[in-house]
Amino acid sequence: MKTRLEQLEAATLNGRADTGTMSTIEVANGLVGMCRAGNFLGAVDRFYAGDVRSIESSSTPHVPAELAGIDLVRAKNHWWIQGYEIHHYEVLGPYVGDRQFAVRFQYDVTCRATGLRSTMTEMALYTVQDGRIVREEFFSTS
Repeated sequence: MKTRLEQLEAATLNGRADTGTMSTIEVANGLVGMCRAGNFLGAVDRFYAGDVRSIESSSTPHVPAELAGIDLVRAKNHWWIQGYEIHHYEVLGPYVGDRQFAVRFQYDVTCRATGLRSTMTEMALYTVQDGRIVREEFFSTS
């Protein structure tokens, strides 16, 4: 019989394995671990609910400020990964509450369309319900 930690590790490696309902801290640690490993898209598949809501700090010509549904969140992540060359990134946290947790992301990137290199910092606030992320909200520095 696998321990809870072994179940979570297997689930992290293998996508949405059935491990029962995870706690907020388990979701937070799993998401942060996968992001630190560079598996951002895998983290969406593993930890997000199908009806997740994603709120950005503002709209862009390419991405509206608010999206609903895992398919649109996946598409937003694909667009970002395709649009930016990532030179370095840092994932800090998680900072965990009862049903929410926050993570700080910092990226050193070059925009592929313009060739401009910049540093981007944002805080993400995640809301967990029934062991899945049902809402993500991003706050950027100016």
